[in-house]
Amino acid sequence: MAFQSIWYFTDLPQDTINTLEKELCKYDTEHFKMGLRVDSFKDVIRSEQKDVLNEILSQSDLNKKYSDILYFVNNYTEEHTNQEMENSDPKAWRYCSTTKTPLVPVFLVSLASAWCDDGEDYDKSNYRRVLDKVIRESGKESEDGGYWVDKNSGEVITKKMYDDSEGYDDMGRKNVSREVVEEDFESKYNLKTIHTDFKKMGVIIFLSEVLSKILIHQQKDYQLYDFIEDAIKYYDKDIFSPTFHIVFLINLSKFLGFYPDVKNNNYQYFDLQHGFYTDAKDSDYIIYDDDLKCFNKILGINFDDLNILTFTLVQRKKLLDNIILYYRLHIENFVSVKSLEVLRKLF
Repeated sequence: MAFQSIWYFTDLPQDTINTLEKELCKYDTEHFKMGLRVDSFKDVIRSEQKDVLNEILSQSDLNKKYSDILYFVNNYTEEHTNQEMENSDPKAWRYCSTTKTPLVPVFLVSLASAWCDDGEDYDKSNYRRVLDKVIRESGKESEDGGYWVDKNSGEVITKKMYDDSEGYDDMGRKNVSREVVEEDFESKYNLKTIHTDFKKMGVIIFLSEVLSKILIHQQKDYQLYDFIEDAIKYYDKDIFSPTFHIVFLINLSKFLGFYPDVKNNNYQYFDLQHGFYTDAKDSDYIIYDDDLKCFNKILGINFDDLNILTFTLVQRKKLLDNIILYYRLHIENFVSVKSLEVLRKLF
């Protein structure tokens, strides 16, 4: 026997030696099988299209990202039942066409299809329904509680957009009535004009909706809280300004990590997608000429300087559209702002 020399100098009975050898052979066989599974897993990592997929997923332009995902899936993946993949649902993946290994989680294909099907629908209602379904059917919380992850692939589905200590609707948004918000603000800050000036109230409702879409309560941010508090108190004290919300949003981007890079501001173009000035018109999200002049005016402006900002109605609407687009390009799942149309009708 293969292990006979190991036991030759022992006093163990022969039947015990035979049993030990049998168990060792069985262990060695299982170890070999484990090695095969490890090699198979390495093949997944080394899939020849993996780097291409990672490049697609790193894009900040969601329209292009999801469109490229569908093109990639249609041209480089296939449905495939890999029986050798243990601890994984074969139907949860699209497989590499050449290596036959798991490559793209199916939930990602569903989200990409829904996003593209919505087209120019800013509300992205179909996408949000599919996202909600994906979270319900295959999502689980990440270990740090900050994300929804796919239980089959382990890939991140989306950030959690709410605080578990509150009540939320079926899309994960906090259930807070307008009356409660108004009562809280008025009692805490002794507001005088916001709740009586319909234009100011329209602006506050608009900004409240924006904040509800982008603020994720993972940890306290005292500087951000102070900024919002000071802005509200200033707005209540000062006369109505039609550019308050625009200056608020551009300054809010400082706390969110994508305030425009003002270097090279002598260049004739600004790239909304990448957040910097450029001398080349090589992006789908370039602003220039009058749009850029209006954009430049609000950079570095504080609320005390609102009175020096002068825009025509058309300029102000276009500027706000560009700011909203800027947010959409830098914040995933930031879609339509329903109160925007109401705001436009007020002034």
